[in-house]
Amino acid sequence: MRYVLVVLMFFVSTASYCQNGYYEEDSAYMVVDKAAEFPNGGMLAFKDFIYSNIAYPEFAQKNKIEGRVFVKFIITEDGFIEESSIKVLKGPHKSFNATVVETIKKSPAWSTPELEGKAVRQRMVIPIDFNLKDSKKKRN
Repeated sequence: MRYVLVVLMFFVSTASYCQNGYYEEDSAYMVVDKAAEFPNGGMLAFKDFIYSNIAYPEFAQKNKIEGRVFVKFIITEDGFIEESSIKVLKGPHKSFNATVVETIKKSPAWSTPELEGKAVRQRMVIPIDFNLKDSKKKRN
């Protein structure tokens, strides 16, 4: 429940900085009629994709650093992630930034986001959790 509240609070606070869900700085919408969807299962499949492809940074492992990284990116009118838009907004240590960005870049195309029947650019903000206990399970 606490996790849901933190994520919900983050989305609400992020949405308050734009008008009508549109961000002029990157010409993208956060609120759309038909959200972009990751292939074969939506956000759950995207979560699986992330955790199957991401590497725990060696520096963070050695120093026992854990935490949540918030990353934003734009899904274009064609459903692709715009690589130049991938930005880490917040994280426990800078050692996580490169691995998060590189993993997001590997994403296959999503479904096209739409607003009022037209393809648009959609801004996404997602949390990625790094936990040493879970990381060790994956290696075994």
